[in-house]
Order: sequence, then structure tokens, then C-alpha cells
Amino acid sequence: MTEETLEKAVAEIWKLFKETDARMERRSRETEKKFQETRDEIKKATALFTSQWGRLIEALVKPDAVRLFQERGIQISRVFQRAKSQQNGRNMEIDLLLDNDDAVVVLEVKSTLRVKDVQHFVKKLDEFLTFFPRYREYRVYTERTLVL
Repeated sequence: MTEETLEKAVAEIWKLFKETDARMERRSRETEKKFQETRDEIKKATALFTSQWGRLIEALVKPDAVRLFQERGIQISRVFQRAKSQQNGRNMEIDLLLDNDDAVVVLEVKSTLRVKDVQHFVKKLDEFLTFFPRYREYRVYTERTLVL
């Protein structure tokens, strides 16, 4: 094998390495893109499941919540599921809001209760009357409900 032939063979090998490297890089990008699309789909499915699960749990809690407070002498005349309010570009949502003419019950429903959920609920209660000012003169009852 001559030196010229050897140089051509080495050049051909380097060319093949570069082509292989480019193909692997392209496949790696395609695989990463597919992984990201899969992650996005999983996030969407999880959000849908979580949202629907939350609605189910709230629907299960609602009748017992009304009964529970009525047994304690607090007559409930209206129930609002997922009561929402917006003030100054900020939002608040209450899972279950039960009221009558002089009292309001604020319920947060969780299937799994964590310390951060309690902290968030306490903060939400601090701002409740800002978001729902019609209840300023009402007695406010609160409840964190854990459903297993």
C-alpha cells in the first residue's frame, strides 16, 4: 500500500466518522425532541387527571360539609363550588364556599394534606375578605378537609 493510498483510506475513514457523528447528533436531537413531546403530553394528562380528581373529591365532600355545619347550628343556604374572585389582577379560588345571611364557611379540600397546603390555606384566609368583600360583616368559619 502506497503512502497516497493510505492517505486516501485515512481520509475516507475520517469522512465516515464525520458522517456517522452527524447522523448520531441528528438522531440525538430527534430523540430529545420526542422525549420533550412525551413529557409535555404527560404533564397535560396529569393536569387533566388532577383537575378532574379534585372536582370529584369536592363533589364528595360537599353534601357532608353542609350536613356537618348544619348539625352545629350553622344553617347553610348557598353552596359555591370553586368560588373565584379577582382583585387588582390577582386571583383567588375557594374549593367550597358555604354561606347564609350572616355566616360563611371557607373549605379547602385536599386528597393528600401537606404542610405547605396548610400554610397556603392560612395565607389564603388572611386575604379572603380582600377577595370576597361581601363577607366583611359575616362570621367566617374555616375548615381544611382531608379526604383519604
